[in-house]
Amino acid sequence: PKKRRMSQGQGVGCLFVGIHLRDFETMARTAQILNRYGKDIHFEVVTYPKFHHYFQGINNVELYAGISDEKLLGLYQDTDIFVCPLLGSTANNSLLEAMACGLPIVSTDLPGVRDYVNDACALCTPIADPQALAEAIIYLEEDESLRQQMALASRVRSMDFNWQKIASKTRDIYERFAT
Repeated sequence: PKKRRMSQGQGVGCLFVGIHLRDFETMARTAQILNRYGKDIHFEVVTYPKFHHYFQGINNVELYAGISDEKLLGLYQDTDIFVCPLLGSTANNSLLEAMACGLPIVSTDLPGVRDYVNDACALCTPIADPQALAEAIIYLEEDESLRQQMALASRVRSMDFNWQKIASKTRDIYERFAT
């Protein structure tokens, strides 16, 4: 199904969430590139206020901080693409939450990201490359059918990280090494 933003004729919405290992400079430069291209692509950025300065004066970015869990969930549910440029990656809850909400992913091609996503649900770009990030977003913006396919693949992939499955795999590993 289409996201509400699209059905309201508001262009394509992208969500960026977090602080740890986030590449704020690349995210801001990507938003500026898309702004210059005249694309109807908007970003909701959820992060601490101390990082808001990266986005000052960029008119296709709306900044959030200190929002409720309900508001954050609403942002995930009401956006079209999850964008997450990173400098490095370990466990990443925002990526998993985006996948669970059925969002196509555009992120940095890092081993920690590839632990979660596959090519069916994500477009991965080189580290610190705002032009590549912008092009990946445009690619999805221009192909609604692909966005929908990736959204479904993202939701399906997220089920591999169900706590019961993870607990079972962890138990299996411990049992294998305990003997």
